[in-house]
Amino acid sequence: TRAELNAALAELPRDARAALALAAEGFSGAEIAACIGRTELATRTLICRARLRLRTSLEGAEGVP
Repeated sequence: TRAELNAALAELPRDARAALALAAEGFSGAEIAACIGRTELATRTLICRARLRLRTSLEGAEGVP
């Protein structure tokens, strides 16, 4: 549900939430990196880890192993 998604997003650090939001809007890794003040490689790693954390949180909320 939307509430579960919002709760899972709230658990992420601010820069990770911002990076995910920008990626969802179609911004490139380089553009996101410039916005959050990281290198492109660090930003891509941040996004990957944030997606994994978000997925794990949402799976736990649904009771899926």
